[in-house]
Amino acid sequence: KLSLNAFSVNSGELVVTASSLMREVKIYDMTGQLIADKGLDLFHNTTTLAVPSGICIVEAILRDGTALHTQTIVR
Repeated sequence: KLSLNAFSVNSGELVVTASSLMREVKIYDMTGQLIADKGLDLFHNTTTLAVPSGICIVEAILRDGTALHTQTIVR
């Protein structure tokens, strides 16, 4: 089963992990505006992004093109 987790360890920093290799991670605010986009040159299952604090929606595009979504709070 595919899974996606996102959590904030430090202020303004979001760690995103997936159960499969990711090729891109996009972060949206609650209005749907893109606030961060990180393409991964080499496929990874964990990455860290700098994002503003607040509630956000995380989209991870996996190596095979599957999109996973989750919602989280960034401190």
